Amino acid sequence: MEQRREPRVKVDREVKITMIGAPGGECPGRLANFSGRGAGLLLGKMVVPGTLVKVEWDQTMVLGEVSFCRKSGEEYYVGLQLKHALYHTDELATLARRLRGEDTSARRPTPVLAGPTRW
Repeated sequence: MEQRREPRVKVDREVKITMIGAPGGECPGRLANFSGRGAGLLLGKMVVPGTLVKVEWDQTMVLGEVSFCRKSGEEYYVGLQLKHALYHTDELATLARRLRGEDTSARRPTPVLAGPTRW
């Protein structure tokens, strides 16, 4: 019986994964599912539990800690406990440039995704 606190939503999205402070650096992967507290990733290599991970796609960046990693066919399924999330990262970068006094007039506005969830 599923005992999650929040419902998990199945997705299939390409993401860029960065292992923070661990050998191996960046690798491509797929976001398989997510909830408000966690995510499931599919990667081509094993990741040690406890590793801090940054996951990026579109205008979203989430940070989390690997809670488990198990072989799943030719890939590895990684359970990620989410710690922080940033949405609309292009807009945040534009704001940072404005605060530094840089010219942002040549930059085009970024479309905003609709809906309550930005995953």
